[in-house]
Amino acid sequence: MNTQEYLKALLDKGLASFELILLVEKSKYWESYREKTKQEIKDLKAKIKEFPYEKALPLIKQRKKLESTIQLDSVQTLDNTIPVFSESVAKLDNQSAEFNNLVFRILNIPRKTNIILRCDPIFRDAIIFYNQNQEIISILNICFECQELIDSENERIECDAEGFKQLESFIKAIIERD
Repeated sequence: MNTQEYLKALLDKGLASFELILLVEKSKYWESYREKTKQEIKDLKAKIKEFPYEKALPLIKQRKKLESTIQLDSVQTLDNTIPVFSESVAKLDNQSAEFNNLVFRILNIPRKTNIILRCDPIFRDAIIFYNQNQEIISILNICFECQELIDSENERIECDAEGFKQLESFIKAIIERD
């Protein structure tokens, strides 16, 4: 799916606002959250060994969910929640100039060049899209290092170098504004 197709899908779902989220590894929450979660994972691993596989499945799922929250490779966790160590930079509705800039200019850029993956993506930035009822309709995870976008369904969104350049400038402008 390319950015134009992604934009059309967002509009079909009633896109009304978005929120810019950054992964903040060194936030005041991160260290205590990570240590507490590591201990919970260790406790769960010990419990899992006490049960046959079938009975341990709910505990295994719980452990995987906890592990996903402390892996710093995505703002979005396995259950589509935003970790406590992420920071909301801005929330903008469809009346703002920034909203229209992102939605109708940056995401609407046709792809001109082939995409070459450069690394394993670490999604430190995300844009959460909401409908009019403020329900999440999609999360766009962004890795600027390897120029990779995936949505909340883990589908790759194709965007060329010019689109990434404009997206990065857009996000920097919002951060510097606040």
